[in-house]
Amino acid sequence: MTTTMHAFKEVNSKLLESDIDVPVVCGGGAVTQDFVSQYELGVYCEEAEDVPKIADSILKGMDVKKLRSTFHKH
Repeated sequence: MTTTMHAFKEVNSKLLESDIDVPVVCGGGAVTQDFVSQYELGVYCEEAEDVPKIADSILKGMDVKKLRSTFHKH
């Protein structure tokens, strides 16, 4: 993830430029909640076991703001 985390900004920007408003879930040892949260579409996932819950929430229409308030640990 260390090498790909630098592409997060570009992915976020291209999605927004294309009017694609879909949350981008990111986590792992190489990133922090603060890093992911600086991007409009970024949702941080601290525990892998939360990924299915986050995916279900996205499919149910939960927006980034609500996802962050639900799943961000701090």
